[in-house]
Amino acid sequence: MKKIKLLCALFLILPLVACGGGKEKINVKEKNTVKEYMNYEILYSERTTKIEPRILNGYYTYYKAKKTGNILVDLVMKIENISDKEISLNDLKAVFKIDDNEYAATKILEKSDTTLSAGGSIATKETKIVHMYAEVDLKTNLTNEIQFNLTANEKEAELIYKISDLKPQKNYQKSGYTLKDENAEITFKKIKITDTLNPSKPSSFYRYYKTSNNKTFVALEVSIKNIGKESLSSSKLLGTKIFVDGVQHNGEIIIEDEKQANLTTTSTIKAGEKRKAYLVAEIASKDKSKPIEVSVYYAGQDVYIKK
Repeated sequence: MKKIKLLCALFLILPLVACGGGKEKINVKEKNTVKEYMNYEILYSERTTKIEPRILNGYYTYYKAKKTGNILVDLVMKIENISDKEISLNDLKAVFKIDDNEYAATKILEKSDTTLSAGGSIATKETKIVHMYAEVDLKTNLTNEIQFNLTANEKEAELIYKISDLKPQKNYQKSGYTLKDENAEITFKKIKITDTLNPSKPSSFYRYYKTSNNKTFVALEVSIKNIGKESLSSSKLLGTKIFVDGVQHNGEIIIEDEKQANLTTTSTIKAGEKRKAYLVAEIASKDKSKPIEVSVYYAGQDVYIKK
């Protein structure tokens, strides 16, 4: 009987040893690696009504809930392809477990600052931003932990998190701060509330911008200097959003022409040239005394400034 008990004990222990490793845990503070395949970082997670490009330029593709009354739980990752072959979005499998329900993740690739795609690939040695989201009912309890399972190159990894712990980190700066890279320097001036935007040196006939009734502009003045060797398109340069008491308003750029005589929504900035521009959104006049902040996106960098 003693021998039988010992054998039973061994049979009970062995499965535990075999399964003890489990799935790899995804690190939210450091870079994760799928060996010889990809590196990836978790940037943030949020609940949102739509996923849009970083820079909104004319007509663009965005993604929203298919069913009225639903919202999106978005987990945003930066993925670097370290393999010798392209990685298709279809090669990546992901599942959310939210409030005891499972959802296959929809994957969205940021092909550029102005373009999103539900398909496509990440070329070898290339790094891209990928959104993985689940569409859930608005009544879903999103305060509890969410389980996210990722399968890449047949390797499984797991992340258990709360949205409140993975909010986007806001980099707040003040007037005078300069966002820059090898192509341009973007210097923040002040945020102003105004019903009319005029160029610096208007002539007899000039183009300006005026709000509609019961509306006003939130306008962050910026100075744009082209320090690169190629001309820059203002419409593809900066992204902006204005938040009024936490409510988001999509913004646009309004820029002076090279003679400072007119305002326009698109212009070419030549190498060595410096221009004045405004990052603008129209809001209800009754809201102009509420807390206001402006986000500015340039070349992979997000910066916030408060009024």
